Amino acid sequence: MATEAQFAAALPRLKVFPLPQGVLLPGSGLPLHVFEPRYRALVEEALESDRVLAIARLAPGWEKEYDGRPQLLPMAGAGFIEESEKLGDGRYNILVRGVARVRIRGEHSPDKLFREVQAETVAEIPAQDGSTVESVRRAVLGVSTALSPEMAQLLTLAAARLRDPGTLCDVVAAALLDDADVLQGVLEALDVQARARRVLGEIGALMLAAQPPAPAMRQ
Repeated sequence: MATEAQFAAALPRLKVFPLPQGVLLPGSGLPLHVFEPRYRALVEEALESDRVLAIARLAPGWEKEYDGRPQLLPMAGAGFIEESEKLGDGRYNILVRGVARVRIRGEHSPDKLFREVQAETVAEIPAQDGSTVESVRRAVLGVSTALSPEMAQLLTLAAARLRDPGTLCDVVAAALLDDADVLQGVLEALDVQARARRVLGEIGALMLAAQPPAPAMRQ
């Protein structure tokens, strides 16, 4: 794991792994299969140094420029390579662990196969109303009955263990939600109170979707 000092030192020239759909939230893990030469080079350099990188979503319209340098959304998740497996043909399987939200301030000239950006960490606005965050904890318990036993146990433990409300919302969102636009919205929600409301709304939608349909009424 990268130390706090190593993470801070990486920000002025942060390696970035752009993805059309992937979002990395702090406290969560994102598994990736790395096969393109430019991203294999990124992983190799990261593993040889501080293991730090950012996951940034590509802005809409990226399809026309995918082989080049399509625009990145300014808010990204940064973390470190927690696990790695190099395959015989040079591909990698890695697990990236999220550490912080970062804002991309600019991009360095393309002197490597992969992209590097200048980034800075962003501060959260703490939650003022603890009841909203406690509602997230209760919602986790409510939705756990519709999950696999392993996922239910993981989320129940997280809800009981995590004391930082922002991290709790991030971990719950990463575990339960799979829509990249929704996850990007959670990433960009610096106000923890607003983040909790967003996550609560998404959990509520999941619970409604999991309910069996009401029986048809006889005429």
